[in-house]
Amino acid sequence: WAVWGGGTYKFNEKTSFNLQASADDWKNVGVAANVAYDIVPGFTVTAEVDYLHAGKFDEGSTDNVAWTPADKKNSVGGLLRFQRSF
Repeated sequence: WAVWGGGTYKFNEKTSFNLQASADDWKNVGVAANVAYDIVPGFTVTAEVDYLHAGKFDEGSTDNVAWTPADKKNSVGGLLRFQRSF
């Protein structure tokens, strides 16, 4: 089994907070959170933080298919995106 969910909260016309989370029966958990800000119409800057907990990371099971190239059981990452719409 697996479950995904997420949502958005708009602080104002230009700023929104987005959160997504996932989990599965292999005890994998993922969370992504970002803040998107519209600088001007058509130009958005988004800062994001991501977290991954690889539940069966160290198990030598044949059913443990790696869906991510994580090299640690717990990983944190982030990105800064500049998006222009024409």
